[in-house]
Amino acid sequence: MATIIEDSAFEAAPSASIWPTAALYGVVAAVLSFVVLLVGYNVGWMDLSAGFVGSLIIFALVTAVSIGTIVLGMRAYRAANGGLLSWMEGFKWALGYAVIGTLLSTVLTYFFYTVLAPDYFAEVAEGIGGMMEQFGASEEDIDAAVMAAEANNATTATVSGLWQGLLWSSVIGAIVAAVLKNR
Repeated sequence: MATIIEDSAFEAAPSASIWPTAALYGVVAAVLSFVVLLVGYNVGWMDLSAGFVGSLIIFALVTAVSIGTIVLGMRAYRAANGGLLSWMEGFKWALGYAVIGTLLSTVLTYFFYTVLAPDYFAEVAEGIGGMMEQFGASEEDIDAAVMAAEANNATTATVSGLWQGLLWSSVIGAIVAAVLKNR
């Protein structure tokens, strides 16, 4: 005797489209993350002198923006879907959010590095050289570190951010979908 197991995570498409809320919250997340980038740059969190602490502050703020917008957005989507949300529906919503939010964030980040702070990577390379010199590093080691830092530019940083953003948003979205699912 065969038993039929219902798995609501693989039901037919939800009655509400994911796109209105995914687009809205993806745009909000991208804009807020860009504001964090601007503030971080202007208060010095991105300077080498801020070191790990500055990077950690920016990471924590951007992560809070991501988690907050995913939770609020997925709850809004669930409400638009009659109060029902399966894990699969939530994950699909998160993927839509990730694509829209990350693409816009990528464009804004590229704008930042090419228009608003075009000398940022050169300044970082110069700062690394100066810092290593203060610590008594050999000229050979300083040159290698500066060359590695100079290889970083707006394009490489933006493309790297694109893939990291897609992955990070998808992982957070999968976790939030598991928490918020109710069918």
